[in-house]
Parts: sequence; C-alpha cells; structure tokens
Amino acid sequence: MQESRYFKNPDGTVLKLSGENVTPSAPEVEGIEEITAEEFDASMAAYQVARQKAVDDALAARKAEAKAAYRALSALPGIGPEAAKYLTRYTPEDS
Repeated sequence: MQESRYFKNPDGTVLKLSGENVTPSAPEVEGIEEITAEEFDASMAAYQVARQKAVDDALAARKAEAKAAYRALSALPGIGPEAAKYLTRYTPEDS
C-alpha cells in the first residue's frame, strides 16, 4: 500500500515522500514540519499560480520589447515593415 507524508521546509518549500508498504521517514532537516495533504496541495496550487504569472509577465515584457524595437526599426529610412517584423519577430495587431 502506497503511503505518503508531506513536509514544509523552513524556506517554505514543500516535499512529498511516498513509499509502498513502508512509512517514509521524515527528512533530517532542522526546522522541517509535517503538514497535511491539503496543505501540500494548497502550497503547490499557489506555486503553480505564481509560476504561471511569472511566465505571463516574462512573455508580456518580451512582447513589449519586440513592439518597441519594431516601431524603432520601422521609423528608420530604408527599413520597411516586413523587414522590421522579421528582425523583431513582432507582428502588429492590425496585421
């Protein structure tokens, strides 16, 4: 039978230890505390939300940088919109 125990490290990270036909022993880390499966799941859900926000923020920043570069290149004489799109990997919303 699979058994699991859940722990929270002093830095706030969580850990799940599982084993079959054996009770997993607690890690020997000072300040670690055992938590419930529900607390573990809530911590993981919060982590996933924060991670997705960080990814979304990074993508938005990259798009803003590409848009600024596109506009700067498009304003230069001799560089048309197609070349600016190619160089910046940015496609204007109205295209």
